[in-house]
Amino acid sequence: MKVLAWKSLVSFYLFVLVTLASTSSARGSSEDVFSYLREKYDEMPDKGKFATGAVVGFGASRIAIKSAVGVVKVAGAAFIATEVLNAVGVLDDIPKFSDDQTEITESLKRRALTYASDFRTMVRKRLNPEKIKSLME
Repeated sequence: MKVLAWKSLVSFYLFVLVTLASTSSARGSSEDVFSYLREKYDEMPDKGKFATGAVVGFGASRIAIKSAVGVVKVAGAAFIATEVLNAVGVLDDIPKFSDDQTEITESLKRRALTYASDFRTMVRKRLNPEKIKSLME
């Protein structure tokens, strides 16, 4: 049963992607695709809008929940692995860093923090509530 549901879900996503790709190539840009989809959505009757919202909401929630569960599983496994390594005593045998290694780790830490800050800024720009609101109108 799960295989059948998985295949139908993949088929649906492929259909949506092909539809968007063909509309995008015919129209020119992604802004035109969204305006085209908005136009078609506005032409639908109320029951059609309700059904579309229900299907899209259900699909989006399934994707979000699967992603969240996957992240929790990986984080839990990593936590358990580090606890096991600590209990066995493997983490006690880690040697101290030399001065050169300390400088390298500090440099890597600065790079990671800069990358994380840039990523956070990019997400804030993309998920700006005003931008999302303008897309929904």
